[in-house]
Parts: sequence; structure tokens; C-alpha cells
Amino acid sequence: MSWACAQCGSANPLEADECSACGAPFTAIMVAAGPAKAARDPGTAATWSLVFPGGGHVYVGLLGQAIARALVSLWVIAIAAFSASQRGPGATVVLVVFCLVAFGLWILSAHDAYREAELDPGAVILRGRRFVFLVLALLLLLTTVLVVAGLAGARTGS
Repeated sequence: MSWACAQCGSANPLEADECSACGAPFTAIMVAAGPAKAARDPGTAATWSLVFPGGGHVYVGLLGQAIARALVSLWVIAIAAFSASQRGPGATVVLVVFCLVAFGLWILSAHDAYREAELDPGAVILRGRRFVFLVLALLLLLTTVLVVAGLAGARTGS
């Protein structure tokens, strides 16, 4: 026996709590269909996200996702900016790593806003648990980079 996802139609085993294809929760099949989302231009959504991460999600009407994406992006940029103001090889490593992460989040935010505007939730990369795992991975990355940088500074006496 299986259940069909309310968002993408994929078949999933009864034991699954969420859709294996798009990540939609099992409970979504029991929610009454509400009014259809207003059509939004995917290009405009992506452009707003390129101007400011989360901007495209505001445009699409997903305020919670917009706030979460904006806060994570600002946090990553703040870490990079703080690292830029420091001296030493450890600070340079943190700066480079978190600039790359900020760029990746910027691109992913634009991609996801585009897909949300297309009403294609199965193609959205960062949603739900995946977004939480991203934040946890960033915390682990920050901790690891700071420990390595601290150990490198202790060896060189800086």
C-alpha cells in the first residue's frame, strides 16, 4: 500500500512521513484544497531573489521562507565580513569559504524562487528539512573552520 503525494503525485510507502520526490508532508493529502496561488512571473521572482535573497519568495507570497532565507544569507555575509576585517591565514580561509557559501545561497534562492513561481514545488531544492539541514551544516562548517584556523594560529604563534 502507498499514498500519493498531493503536490507532485508520486507514490510513497505508508511508512514515509514525507514525499520522497518533493518533500511534501504526508499530512498535505488531508488538507482541503484552498484557493489557487496567484500566478507570478518566474523571471521576476528570480530577479528579486538576485537583488536580495528571499525577495523572490516575498514576491511569490512565501513570507516565512523569505525571512528564513534572508536571515541565513545575512548571517553568512556577516561571518564573511567579520573575517575580512581580521588578519591571518585562518581569517582568509573563513572569508573564502563563507563567500563561496554566500554565492551558493544567492544562486539557490533565485532558483527556488523561480521554481516556486512556476508552481513546481518538486524542483525546489531548499525546503523544509533540507533547509534545516543546511543551517546545521553551516554551523558545523563554521565551527570546523574556526577550530582549524585557531589551531593554525596557535602553531604559528599569532
